[in-house]
Amino acid sequence: MNIKLIPLIPLIVSSGHSAILIDNFEDGDFTNTLSGLGSQTLSQSPASSNTVGGQRLVRANTSFEAANTSASNQTDIGAGNFTWSVSADTTSNFALLYGFSGFALPGNDSSGVNDWINTVGTPASYSDLNLDLSNESDFNITIDSADVAGPLRITLISDRTGALAVGSSTVTVGGGIGGTFGSPPITFNFPFSDFGLTDFSDIDQIIVDSPVGLDSADWSLTNIETVTVTQVPEPSSLAFALLGSLLMVGRRRR
Repeated sequence: MNIKLIPLIPLIVSSGHSAILIDNFEDGDFTNTLSGLGSQTLSQSPASSNTVGGQRLVRANTSFEAANTSASNQTDIGAGNFTWSVSADTTSNFALLYGFSGFALPGNDSSGVNDWINTVGTPASYSDLNLDLSNESDFNITIDSADVAGPLRITLISDRTGALAVGSSTVTVGGGIGGTFGSPPITFNFPFSDFGLTDFSDIDQIIVDSPVGLDSADWSLTNIETVTVTQVPEPSSLAFALLGSLLMVGRRRR
């Protein structure tokens, strides 16, 4: 009996992971605390070399209840974290904006998003990213900690000065995330297929926000990036056939 090994045909399936960094909160540091009564708005626009477009605008809309004069809403960026802390008797939401150069726009909805989307032009308020994401497939946002559940949304504005298109995707961030709760950070995935856009080759603005105001919340974001995983395609029949090549095949010569 002559045993012969069938030569293996090399099959290389490559899984390449590439990412476009949107923000890692490593610079553009600031700390701001709102307190008192009634409604207040925070608007900050620190420059950041680790941010897509080099500029990150931050907005927080906060409503304080009269029953608690010590209520506060603290927003902090630095050392790789965006931290958003809301005390009791306080309702607040935030928006992180990329591809904007200012807040000189009329009116806002509760998170300050709608008018930024719907106002076309206004060069003083926009700094288009012209970001080509056609080779990307997802967004990932890493939450280092979150004690209260709530929605997290990404909105994309495509070709703002031309055929304006807007798409968004929302996930629910569960409470009990982070070391305080004995759990690791969690990365939330936003597939491009959820945004309802057909063209990702000219993304001009990106908005990451909490569309619903939360009470007594502490959230910390550490990273926002795109993700692409590519594989070298191969016929499925060949893949199954090659599994068999791992076995020795005996051929009997008479």
